[in-house]
Amino acid sequence: MPASPDRSGAETRGAIISTAARVFRTKGYETATLGEIAEELGITRSAVLHHFESKEALLAEVLTPLVVAIDAMLDRREAAGKLTPRTRRPFLVEMVDIICDHPDATAIAAFDASIRHRLDAGHQIDERGRRYAGLATINQDDPQAAVRAFAAMGAMLRPAYTPPGLIDLDDPEVRRTIVDCAMAVYSTAPRVPTTSPSSAAATPAAPS
Repeated sequence: MPASPDRSGAETRGAIISTAARVFRTKGYETATLGEIAEELGITRSAVLHHFESKEALLAEVLTPLVVAIDAMLDRREAAGKLTPRTRRPFLVEMVDIICDHPDATAIAAFDASIRHRLDAGHQIDERGRRYAGLATINQDDPQAAVRAFAAMGAMLRPAYTPPGLIDLDDPEVRRTIVDCAMAVYSTAPRVPTTSPSSAAATPAAPS
């Protein structure tokens, strides 16, 4: 959207962030340029640099609302104690809402490997993944609890990375469906180990 001559400094800054999020997502952080972001807004590259000292600083601003929302949710859930079958779905609902509220930032953080060395410790997503896994696996008898938790995370993240316009992430029914898919993975009962006929035949009989 071209910049309006009546737009305030704060409005211009917000427009730069939202446009950068979209451009970083569609083109990839390394490929995207500040000039492209400026061109979409109808302003100059120098005007972008007036608000953000560098491309990396702009990336940090794009990711900050997502990181803040995730940290606040994880803080609440960790304070409440371990997840239970009753609290598991509300936990995933919160996570899906955060992802769907910040789809561009989510896609960049989760799927653009080129940003890893560009971020300071406060914006790294890996630490949030460890906290999520800790919540999902604490006091769980299932040895594959972490696998299920991250498979559920994949079910939540992937819709945010679809081509723009294909899925309406603001639609409450879409969000419920994403939660249902994540729950289907997360709540699957652990498999009972089975003994194959070949391994059974190889097991020596106990002496009588």
